[in-house]
Amino acid sequence: MSFDARETNKNNVIAKLLGENGTSSKLLQFTQDNPGERIGNFNNLRDMAYDIHKNSKDYTVALKDMVAYSEMRDDIENLYLGVDLPEKYFDSKFLFSNNGLSGICGQLDIPAAYIRKCLEENVTEHAAHTLNYWISRAKNSAKEMLLRTTSSRIHGVLSSKYSVFDDHEVFDITEGILGQRNNYEVKNYHLDPEFMKLRIVSRDKVNINGRPLSFGFDINNSRVGRSSLELSVIIFDHICRNGMIMGGGAGLFYNKRHVGISRETFVTEFTDMLDNAPDTVAFIQKAINSAGNEKLNSETIQRYLDKFKAENMSKNISGRVEQMFAEKYDNNLFGFVGAVTEVAQDYNLEVRERMEKFAGTLIYQSGRKIS
Repeated sequence: MSFDARETNKNNVIAKLLGENGTSSKLLQFTQDNPGERIGNFNNLRDMAYDIHKNSKDYTVALKDMVAYSEMRDDIENLYLGVDLPEKYFDSKFLFSNNGLSGICGQLDIPAAYIRKCLEENVTEHAAHTLNYWISRAKNSAKEMLLRTTSSRIHGVLSSKYSVFDDHEVFDITEGILGQRNNYEVKNYHLDPEFMKLRIVSRDKVNINGRPLSFGFDINNSRVGRSSLELSVIIFDHICRNGMIMGGGAGLFYNKRHVGISRETFVTEFTDMLDNAPDTVAFIQKAINSAGNEKLNSETIQRYLDKFKAENMSKNISGRVEQMFAEKYDNNLFGFVGAVTEVAQDYNLEVRERMEKFAGTLIYQSGRKIS
């Protein structure tokens, strides 16, 4: 089984002290910074989600039962920060991931930045002592927490009220709703024990304003509280390999926190959204045509650039968008969002998504004007 991915060792000091560069603790992480298109095999990605699930175990643990520790590992000369549990939990010793460390600090209501500073100064024993001090002083020491572990690493320290809805379940439901995988493909994906992002695009193309576009959606999820379960409708441009995330100002059609969510709710709401896909696509076509008919002059171009800069984008990115628009695209709103989303492909996941949501919002608002 092969993935368009790379195994990466994090090189920063904190990651080393947390054991994230150990030969036995590598995480398979898909590259996020490659500007090229990344086609994913749905079945392989689903298998990977199941592998993560099979190597994961949850523990409901009282805060008072946790004991932080540091130890020297033989494989690499570094101290490791982890937590020890009583024997009743069987697999008693775990190492923290960076996110897991943030989780325990959040439960103790202490700044994670201080513990990370201890790690940076190579005083891991002091970091463990500090955690144990605050565990012993916790007013809610009997409070039960959900520890989410994968391959003996704590990736999440969560409230016992956390609703588990994992990536392998999302894959199963998505496949059940979409049907034959030959009808769609996965692009621009990321999958590890803490965060999943999928971009699923229909193979069917619709020609709008002379460009082959497809309807699709993005799915975000996290097993450990790093993200809500989110669904965003997208338009995918096959010429520039870019996407515009639709859904109004928020760029989302569906968002559920991992509190009180059930599999049945997700299936029902997700199915309803897809059932409305023909109406959504019709609106998108109308919105794109409207944007294509909205001619821009120097004043309106500057207004849209100012809106773009207001999204906390750097002058360099704004300048690249302006240059791309002038050199390559028609002088209309659809051309402007094309420039935004094409430039977006050169940036990391967070920046790219913000730019795609901005573009989708402009298209959405253009469609609303004529609704």
